[in-house]
Amino acid sequence: MMRVVLRRPDFRLLFAGMVASTAGETVLVLALAIWVKGLTGSDGLAGATILALVAPMALAPLVGWLVDRFRRRPFLVVALVAAALGLTPLYAVRGAGQVWVIYAVATGYGLSYVAVSAAYAGLIKLIMPEELLAD
Repeated sequence: MMRVVLRRPDFRLLFAGMVASTAGETVLVLALAIWVKGLTGSDGLAGATILALVAPMALAPLVGWLVDRFRRRPFLVVALVAAALGLTPLYAVRGAGQVWVIYAVATGYGLSYVAVSAAYAGLIKLIMPEELLAD
């Protein structure tokens, strides 16, 4: 049945975007933690980077409720652009004393991840016929 779903151009485009986004997010998570480890030499502080990324998931129900108030496609575009722009403070990090910037960016990115995931889920419901949703 996946072939039926992948024959739909709108779903293929969304799926390709989701794959690219997921790959980039995975690399980002690892890179931030490795960066903190390199700056501080601390495994605990590197692990705290992962915590900063996943902590916003506790807000998923609230964020999902908020995302449901907007049109999916425009919201997704704005959220992804905002997430990308939210990474720019990382250019300022030069030493261990600025690790807090990495944590702040990681937390913001974690929040955007929750919002984007909610938007993806809603967008899939919009573009797929109900009989294909399970596939």
